[in-house]
Amino acid sequence: MNILIFTTYYSPGHEKRDLNLVREFINSNNNIIYAVPVIGIDNFVFPVYPDSYKEDKDFQSVNTFWFNNRYDLLKKIDFADLVLMGTCRGLEDIKDYIKKTGKPLIQHQDIGGFLNNHNFPDLYCVRGEWHKQRLLKYSSFPEEKIVITGCVQFDAACPKIENNISKEDFCKKYNLNPNKKIAVWLPSSPANHNSAYKQLYKDIIRTVNDCDHFQVIIKGHPSDYSGHKRDRNYKNLGKKSWELLTPGTPVCQLEDVYNCFRFCDVGISVCSSVSMEFPLFKKPFIYVNLHEELLPEGIENIVKIPRESIVSASLSKLMVHENVMKIARISKQMPTNFTNPKRYENGEFEYIGIECHIDQLHDVLNSNAWDVNDHSIYDHYVQKYCFKNDGLAYKRIYEETINYLTKHQKRKTILHFFNKVIMKQKARIKPAIKSLIKQFKSKNN
Repeated sequence: MNILIFTTYYSPGHEKRDLNLVREFINSNNNIIYAVPVIGIDNFVFPVYPDSYKEDKDFQSVNTFWFNNRYDLLKKIDFADLVLMGTCRGLEDIKDYIKKTGKPLIQHQDIGGFLNNHNFPDLYCVRGEWHKQRLLKYSSFPEEKIVITGCVQFDAACPKIENNISKEDFCKKYNLNPNKKIAVWLPSSPANHNSAYKQLYKDIIRTVNDCDHFQVIIKGHPSDYSGHKRDRNYKNLGKKSWELLTPGTPVCQLEDVYNCFRFCDVGISVCSSVSMEFPLFKKPFIYVNLHEELLPEGIENIVKIPRESIVSASLSKLMVHENVMKIARISKQMPTNFTNPKRYENGEFEYIGIECHIDQLHDVLNSNAWDVNDHSIYDHYVQKYCFKNDGLAYKRIYEETINYLTKHQKRKTILHFFNKVIMKQKARIKPAIKSLIKQFKSKNN
């Protein structure tokens, strides 16, 4: 069986998320093409892999096909009996080619977070029951085409996986005190760092460091490591946000992302979906100024969000305050989807932890209000949002793919042949036309 496996984009910290899945297919004597986009390709919504990964031994061991133009990928798709790929916005032309040339398409949620984008594949492997219900509710996806497998990214969080570094070594590497608690600051994409966010970024780092028994390490947003869309809010594109805002603060390197979560005591963010991953490590989460972040820029200090006195962390619903929702009903410029009833029902998403204002953060940390006594809530959360923490999502995706192939055979038609010729030639000619237009404009300027 010829199977093309496609990692849709570069996610720093989880670059090798599909490799176990690829090896599983190779070991079962299938003919595998593993395709990965590399620097140079046009019109990708998300980042593509730097050239340096071509020399990585893990990618070389599975004979990775690196492509920097769509035409080469389409030629590989022609030889496949089935395409298995992750989720990604954009790439409609590639997805259309797969479907219109008669190739079965299986997608899987290969990355954490809220991303549910799909192109109505023949089979969708989702992370957990929560994600299945969202597909049914918001995109009318057929239930019989959804299977729950867990997520290949989350496989690396399994506690049974042998750890290559101890907490003592981790602390030494990042100049942290092993006798103090560790808070991980998880900023958003630099594309969202307006002036108010930049100040809050600094205030959070300062507040954590002002607590005697706490220290902070930054685990940057994947887009900050890759530089994707950093030019929206930063002029110095050669430096990461933390180098500009809080120089000298320890920053987690990509190879230690899950070690960082494993050895920390609590995560802190403004609006990150990484709170979904922290229960895998039985660690709580603090949201700071969440409601203010959901407001249009410039009014975050005008709209008042009353908060109750500090309580203990628990399994909590992400409830958007009514004062924010009032603005959402009259504004078309809300910065996130949390206030969009067509995307989220208020309180639909849960996390384990606590929400507070920046002025309350010091007291939350010092009073241990962030800590959770009943660790059984982590297991229930993982079951609902991540399915299992056994490191075997890749095996379940493999099994569901093979199961699909044994039950379904798509017949090729003459229409599939004509679609293949037309769409592939379009992909070949379009870049050439763009290049000629670019040359013409440069000569005339």
